[in-house]
Order: sequence, then structure tokens, then C-alpha cells
Amino acid sequence: MFKKKSDGMRPALANQLKRASVYIIVAALMIGVFLFLYFNVMESKKDVEVITLSTDVGPGQLITSDMLVKSKKSARDYDENTEIPWYAAEDFVVNKYAAVYIAKDVPLRDTWFMGTGVEKLNYLKEMTANEQLTTIPYDSSYAGGNLLKPGDHIKLYASYLKSDATGREEQKATVEIVFEDATVTDLLNSSKNSILSIIEDAQRLPITEREALMSSDSFQEQLSPRYMMIILKKDQATALKQAMGSAKMQLSADILTRNRPEGQKEIITGNLLSTYLQKQQTDSSSTK
Repeated sequence: MFKKKSDGMRPALANQLKRASVYIIVAALMIGVFLFLYFNVMESKKDVEVITLSTDVGPGQLITSDMLVKSKKSARDYDENTEIPWYAAEDFVVNKYAAVYIAKDVPLRDTWFMGTGVEKLNYLKEMTANEQLTTIPYDSSYAGGNLLKPGDHIKLYASYLKSDATGREEQKATVEIVFEDATVTDLLNSSKNSILSIIEDAQRLPITEREALMSSDSFQEQLSPRYMMIILKKDQATALKQAMGSAKMQLSADILTRNRPEGQKEIITGNLLSTYLQKQQTDSSSTK
């Protein structure tokens, strides 16, 4: 009788142990989830020290250590793959050049910088072996004034000058076309500085600084051109020099457009240079 009673208690005890083990497992899982969430929340509350700038910078501007600001960002929002931590400033930011416009107070990213500055006067490297950069002195009041900008499409005229009985130069009625269509590669001011470079340097400044600079009288004076620079074929450049050396002339220009027509590459010469170009061809043929 007692043996049967003992046998009946074993299944009940086994069931209780099973239920207890289930409760323990569930409790352990709940504790694990709680600890995971707790540590995850605590980790997200930590701040990462990142780098921002004290002012806006433009493309090509050199970044120096005094421009850097140590800022904090939530670890949860921090992108370790692109954003630069403060401790890496010397390697990724200091003495590097901005590749894009960067606003102040924005955490810096490693793709926003380059190791070298912006190259200037790239047109010198783009010239072919049969081309040369020709400098043409002129009075800007007769050639588009300060409206003329690098990249403009122009029609260039030449008016011959002669002296009257008093020795004063006056303009002849004869006007000839130097170029039917030519692109102004660059302009030089009275100090023979590239106006294209002056404009590009200003455009790299932060907006507020750029607007203040470009509205100043001293900046506008630097944009007053005294020399026109055009990339010509070598025979065109030679013909132009010969024409300008044969008589005193005053150059004037009409601005045709600010944008080069699609597909147009060649400089179109006018009637003034035709004689000189033909003479070059004749001389070349006779020497062969």
C-alpha cells in the first residue's frame, strides 16, 4: 500500500520540476533581455567627441587647427564609418583642403577633404601642342568694360589709329574684324593678376565673407581688365601679332554669349587676319 502511494508521487514531483525549470528559463530570458536593453540604452547615452568647424568654409580652403571645435554627438547617431572622431583630427582634417562646401557646427566626414589645394589656371594644362596663350592689351572701356568675364564668347574688332597734325591720335573710319567668334580664356588686371583666379578664390569663401568681399570697392577694382587672354592656334597667334605690329589700332569687343554653343571648338577668324594667314601658307609652301 505504501509502495503504491510513493509511486504516485513521482510523476507529480517531476511535473513540478519541469514547471519550475520553465519558470527559471523564462526568468533568465527576461533578465537577459532586460540587461541587453539596459546596456544598450546606457551605451546610447554615451557621447562621442567629434569635430566641427567654427565657420563655414568653401571648396579649396585650407583647414587649420584653430578652425576646429570639439563637439559631442550621441553614440547612437554617430556613424563610425564616415564621421571623424576628435582624436583623428590631425590625420584627417588639419592642413587638408575642403573638397566641398562645409557649414559650421556640422560633424566632419572623411570624404569632405583632400590632401592638395585647388589647382589654378587649368587651361594651361589643357592646351594642345599646336596652341598658345596669347595676351592682347586693350582698353576695357572699348571692350565690354567690367561686363567682360573669362569664358565669354566675343566678336573682336580693330579700328586703325593715326595721328593728326597736332600729333594727337584719332580713330580711322576703317574697322576690321579680328575674330568673328572667340572665347576669352582669362583676363588680367593692371597688376597682371588672373581675374579668373581672383573670382574663383572669392567663390571658395564662406557665403557671408564672399558677399562682403565681392561688394567692396577694392575687389571690384581687381576685376577691371587690362589684358585679354585667348588660346589660339599658333598660326592665328602669329597672324594676330603681325597685324597688331603693322599699325596702331584700338580693339573693341561685342559680347556674343556667356555660354559656348554646343559642339563649337574652333576660333573663327575675321577678315583682318586672313591676309596674314594666307601669307603664312604661301611662305610655308615656298620653303618646301
